Parts: sequence; structure tokens; C-alpha cells
Amino acid sequence: MAEKREISNHYTAMATAWINNREELRHLKDATIVYLESDHRKKSKRRKVFGLCEKVQDKNKWAIPADFTITFYKPHMELLSEWQQEIVVYHELLHVGFSGEDEPMSTVPHDMEDFRKVIDMFGAHWDEDDADLLNKDLLGEIDRRTAWLEESENSKGGRSNDAG
Repeated sequence: MAEKREISNHYTAMATAWINNREELRHLKDATIVYLESDHRKKSKRRKVFGLCEKVQDKNKWAIPADFTITFYKPHMELLSEWQQEIVVYHELLHVGFSGEDEPMSTVPHDMEDFRKVIDMFGAHWDEDDADLLNKDLLGEIDRRTAWLEESENSKGGRSNDAG
């Protein structure tokens, strides 16, 4: 059976909340990103793929009027709590290489800084069942979460999550 992808209002809302409430993602307000949900059980090296950020090639912009697509794989995402899904959305947003200036857009590959951001913000075991830190959805509790994240950063000696 062919893979089915459709636009996801659910993940669009999560991503919008992250972009609007995290300084290191605010530059993405000017990027055009389409958030998709796929019914495919995507794997890479026999491991589940939860999300994939891709730059839309110029030759495809007639069909997908966007700079990037981020696809979330429903069969795997359904295994996660709402908060864990929000972390996956945040992680995928880190792959969007868009400065909002004249620099070319690209996807940002995984690197140690990317993993460090996720671990510093959410802990090394964010993907475990009991890691649902606040057990609330991001959209309903963004101010509380943002305060918690800022508190966490301040307790580490003022370390910032900015990539620069």
C-alpha cells in the first residue's frame, strides 16, 4: 500500500507554540513549513523514525508551496505521550536551516549540540514512559513549561540554549 501523507493541524499547532515561545526558534516565524502526518512505519537502520525534516526542492514548489516539510510518522508517534510528541516536534524544528536572511535554506543534520539541547531541556530519558514531565499539553500550559525550561537553564549556571 502506498504511503499516505496529509497536513496535520495537530503538529502545526505544536510547532507554532514552540516557535512563538522559544527564543532559539523565533527566526522560523518567517519560514514556510508544512507539517505532515504519514501512515508509514518509517525505519532507518532498523530504528523507528518519528519525524523527518526536508527542504522542499525548487522543482517541487509548484506542488508544495513551502520552504520545508516536516513529516511525523503516526504509527510511531502514537506510541508517545503528548509531551514526548512535543519534544519530537521541537527536535525536528532544530533541523530547519533558515536564518531569515539572504543565506540559503537547508536542513541541519544531527550533531552533538542538537542532542545536548534536547537532553539539557528534557533529560536523557525523555522517551521513557514516566518522562511525561508535567503531564499537560504544551498548548494549554506553554507559560508554565517555558518558566520551567528557563528555571532549568538558570540552575545550570545561566547556560543558554542558543546555538550561537
